[in-house]
Amino acid sequence: MADGPVETLPGEILHYTCDSLDEHRKRVEFYTELAAREMLDRRETAGFLRRAFTPPWTFVNTYFFRLGILDGRQGFLIAWMAARYVRRKYAKWNRLKLKG
Repeated sequence: MADGPVETLPGEILHYTCDSLDEHRKRVEFYTELAAREMLDRRETAGFLRRAFTPPWTFVNTYFFRLGILDGRQGFLIAWMAARYVRRKYAKWNRLKLKG
């Protein structure tokens, strides 16, 4: 709870977590490695169908059902990056699993 008066801010608040696409790619590489290791630690499985269909589904869900399409190019990039994250996570999980 606020101790003082609460007011609405004029304008929009922009939430940028990365300054560039390159910085975003580096974060994706870092966090997908963590997620893949976590999957292995929890003994999760990801069969071929899951690995093949989850990334495209993530794109469709983000772009269409979560209305990223209304954000134009930015919505497309967000959906593409979300799908890329999932694809990289499963690729790293598979590599780590095969490595033993």
